[in-house]
Amino acid sequence: MTLRRIYPSKAGQRGLRLFYIEDTETGEVFEPEQCPHDWQPMTSGGSHFSDGEVWDDTRDYLVCSVCGAEIDQLPADAVLEETEIPF
Repeated sequence: MTLRRIYPSKAGQRGLRLFYIEDTETGEVFEPEQCPHDWQPMTSGGSHFSDGEVWDDTRDYLVCSVCGAEIDQLPADAVLEETEIPF
C-alpha cells in the first residue's frame, strides 16, 4: 500500500476537508480519520544546561507520515515496518 495526501482541489471534491488520503495502488480514497497510518518514530526536545544543572525535555512519539497524526504509544495491533536506509 502506497499512501499520499490529496487535496480537494486536486481530487475534484468540495467540502470542508483540508486533505484526503489516497492509496495510489488501488485509487481508494479515505477520510483522514480512516487513514491506515504509516507510523514513523520521532524525538523532539533536547538537553539543556541551566544554573549548573543538566536537564532534558525529550519526548519520543510516533507520527503518521501520511496524515500527520501523533501518538505516544503504538497500538497493540500495529506493526512498524523496517526501512533500510541506503548509505
